[in-house]
This record gives sequence, structure tokens and C-alpha cells, in this order.
Amino acid sequence: MQLASNRDANILENNYKQIFQNYAESLQNNPSPEIRAIIADAVSTYFKNEIFDTTEKNVACEIIRLLAMDVSAHVRQAIAFNLKHSAALPRDIAIIMASDILEVAMPILESSAALMEEDIVTIIKNTKFTAKLIAISKRQDISKAVIDELLATKNEEVITSLLSNKSVTICESQIGVMLNYISPQLRSELINKYHLNKPNQEHSPEPTILPQFIEKSQTEQMVDYLFREGRLTESLILRALCEGNILFFEISIARRAGIPVINAKMLIRSSNAASLKSLWKRARMPESAFDAVNIIITLIISHLQNSRAEKSLSNYLLENIKEYNYDESVTLMPYFMTIIASGIKIKDIV
Repeated sequence: MQLASNRDANILENNYKQIFQNYAESLQNNPSPEIRAIIADAVSTYFKNEIFDTTEKNVACEIIRLLAMDVSAHVRQAIAFNLKHSAALPRDIAIIMASDILEVAMPILESSAALMEEDIVTIIKNTKFTAKLIAISKRQDISKAVIDELLATKNEEVITSLLSNKSVTICESQIGVMLNYISPQLRSELINKYHLNKPNQEHSPEPTILPQFIEKSQTEQMVDYLFREGRLTESLILRALCEGNILFFEISIARRAGIPVINAKMLIRSSNAASLKSLWKRARMPESAFDAVNIIITLIISHLQNSRAEKSLSNYLLENIKEYNYDESVTLMPYFMTIIASGIKIKDIV
């Protein structure tokens, strides 16, 4: 619940003592779990809105602490749900609730910032519940230590959930570990998405698949140099795309957006126009070119995935653009067609 006005805030502030008194009396009178759950909902809502001074907050914490250990799961669940996003939730209470039954623990495991990295790692090591691990895998900005611990569970459901978390940055070594514990279908998708080297099936019928990475590629070194020198211009990046140099394009967008290259690759190849547009804006690329770029990326990826493609990339692009009338219906597409047809390569102008 959000405070709608100062009047609402005043009402809350004037009434919180009565709420606390009601809860204290409820402990003595031992009302039904339903009544205690209602009181728990009210108290945690007041607590969430942080209307207390220091003394009042200490009292509120003690009441929340009692509620978090109430015999009724409904009471504890109300506390967990209302305080899952609370910045004021004490760490010890968060740990208590995170160790509770699933209905209580999952909101805290998925959302609470009160849990420290070491708390989460300990919970992962000690829990036997996949649902709790999945809840943790959905957290925002998970640390490398937590990702490593989740991977150590070797649980495919957990790893799949982790891969779906767009806020997570997964390093190359972790991708290698993931490949060993996921289904063949998901493994194939991951290999294609990250362009990993596939194992030699001839010599290893049941291989342990690990990505083979080199240090920085020549392309990445070139992009880094141009970026440092202030020469990684919009026109250069667009020309690289028209050439079909998707790697140069992806690394360049990643540098301009200030995100890991692997994340940029995922977004660019996701076929999700909204995600790509968000990345495009973050990289400070021209908005007027987005629609054309989105179409060209889709066509390039289609050409790359077609191992039997007989036409050159440039011919493939030009023919498809004309076939679907993109040259007439999409802003700046004629400009891009001119670049595609020119045959000029990045290496010729850098």
C-alpha cells in the first residue's frame, strides 16, 4: 500500500499505537488465526511505510519479530508478503522468514534486500526445496557467488530459471558449467545463443560440453581501441551491420551501452523488439534508424542460421528488403540498401 496523501499519513501515524495495542491484547486473548492475520497485515503495512521515529521503529521491529514467529502460517505469510520489498526489514527477521515454509519464504527469497550474500549462499547450501532455489534465481542482480552456488545444485529447473533472469550477468566459465546440467534442447539453444564451440561428437559419444573461449578477439580489440579514441561512431556501427559484421556490431553496442558483451548478444539475438529498442536507446544510437536496423538484424540472423544459404549475405538482404517492400515502408531503409550494395568493409575505412 502506498501513502496516497499527507492526510493518509497522518491517519496512519495517529493510529499505529492503537494497532500495536490491539496486537498486544490479541496475544493475551488468543484470538483466531484469521484475526491475527488481519492484525499482522495492518502492522506490516504500517511498518512498510516507515512512518516511525527511531524509538517507535524499534518497537515495531519487535512486534514484526513476534509476528514472523507466529504459530499461524497465515500470519507469517502476511508479514512476508507485505515486507518483501521493505528496506527497513531487519536482517534477522528476513533470515527467519527465508527459512520458513515455502509460502512464507518465497517472497523474501525472491525480493528481499535484507538478505546478505552470505545468507543466501547458506540457504542454497542447506535447502532441499527446488521452489526456494528457483525463487532465489529470480532475484535482481544476483552476485557471482550466488550464481556459482545455484549452479552447484546441478538442478536443471533452477539453472533454466536463472537463464531466464534478464538482470543476471553470467560469465563465460559459468556458461560452461550450465551446459553440463541442462536438457539437450536447452543446451543447443545456449550454444547457439552464445556461439560456443560444439564438442567433437566423433571422439566423445557422451561429452562434457565446455565452451572454448579465447582472450579478446581481434574484433573486440579493434572496438575497444575505437571506443577509447572516440571513433566508434554511429555511422561506423551501422556500416558494420550492413556488412554483416554482427560481432563488431554487438561489441560496439555493448561498449556504448556500458553492459557486458554477452548480455548485448542475448538482447540483439532475442527477437524481442522491445528489448532491442531499450538497448538501442541506452547505446545512444539514432532512434530514426531503429526500425530498419531491427529488420536487418533479423535477416542477418536468418541467413547465418541457414547453413545451406546459396546467396551472399548482401544479395540476401537486398532481395528480402525489396520482396517485403521494406525499401518503401521503413524509414531510412534506402540509405541502408545503398551501404549494403556498396560492398565497402569496415577494415577498408578504419
